[in-house]
Amino acid sequence: MNKDETGMDDDLRSEYDLRKLRVRRVGSGRKTFGGVNIRLEPDVAEMFPDSEAVNKALRFLIRITGEIDTANEFQPVGEEETIAKSLAALQDYQTNKTGMGHDRVKQWADSLGSDRELPCPQ
Repeated sequence: MNKDETGMDDDLRSEYDLRKLRVRRVGSGRKTFGGVNIRLEPDVAEMFPDSEAVNKALRFLIRITGEIDTANEFQPVGEEETIAKSLAALQDYQTNKTGMGHDRVKQWADSLGSDRELPCPQ
């Protein structure tokens, strides 16, 4: 073991000069490097593995709604309402024979987040 000028025992090789190392702060006081920090509520944060997934979901929401309406709070749809809307859409499809094929929607959904995103089917 070597003793440096501070008198401390040191096993580190001389080519590893830690005096040039910058300390990275953690928490709200650290630099953002041009990004914006947004705090997610814990129940929302647990749904996303990383910031890329959050951005992908938000871009999808913006794309399908055309905008973000901050005046209205998102209210999740319950199972009964989801079933009722699905049955109404099925009835409309059977009556009017208008709709969108599963393959077209799947192809669009699979393209999201890729470098060749398809436009939202209408």
